[in-house]
Amino acid sequence: MKRKHAVPFAIVLCLMLGAWTCNQSTTQKVATVERDFAAAVQAAQATEIAAHQAGKIDDATHLAIQRYFLQVAQAGKAVDAAILAGNKAGILAALDSAASSIATLLNEGVGNVKDPTTKAEIQTAVLLAQSIISSAKAFVQ
Repeated sequence: MKRKHAVPFAIVLCLMLGAWTCNQSTTQKVATVERDFAAAVQAAQATEIAAHQAGKIDDATHLAIQRYFLQVAQAGKAVDAAILAGNKAGILAALDSAASSIATLLNEGVGNVKDPTTKAEIQTAVLLAQSIISSAKAFVQ
């Protein structure tokens, strides 16, 4: 009787622990991390929009930052497409492009925010997305 319960328990445990205890392919792990990346980028963008609406970021800087967020989103779509294709070299190239877009967002977009507190808040959110991309690259390499 105990053996009958052990198998369902192991299956449930495996499902609960997800990618870290059950074997997953590299593309599955990267896809999971990519989902986290998208959420982090959305949170960073929401932080920037809220700061703009509160008057902490001027219109010109806000529009420039939003253009950089658009570039990051396009890079994220390229990562998604590469994951679907399952091509390791394509995934790495797309992740490199996403990392480059994040760096541009930080340096040329967020770097122009004048209020130091607001700048730090947005940088923190964007740096989270950047670290997630680094993690994804580690899975692929």
